[in-house]
Amino acid sequence: MGTLIRSGARWLSALKILDAFAQSTLRILLTWILVPYEFGIYGSALLFIGFIQAITQTGIIQALIYNKSPGSYLNTAWTIEILRGLIIYLLIYILPLSILILCRLSLVKRLLRQ
Repeated sequence: MGTLIRSGARWLSALKILDAFAQSTLRILLTWILVPYEFGIYGSALLFIGFIQAITQTGIIQALIYNKSPGSYLNTAWTIEILRGLIIYLLIYILPLSILILCRLSLVKRLLRQ
């Protein structure tokens, strides 16, 4: 059991490091391509998407990992995650309209809806 935990921790750490490297590389490339104003708009859109994803976390995936025999719950988990994705899509499509009135950033709306 201990070796399985260590192996899982190594894989998780490697994936986190790879993800951080990929995100850093993408941001460096975007700083070369975009002017500062456009990079700020990109940052605003990422902040908005991250906020929406954070407030719609369900914990279903963690519960499946914790459960010893998740087979009977997989259909429910898939359904909930698909509904979560639809809700995120709708929130990203609808909420920028009200936020843009406050922030007056019309480019964020176009970036989020592409």
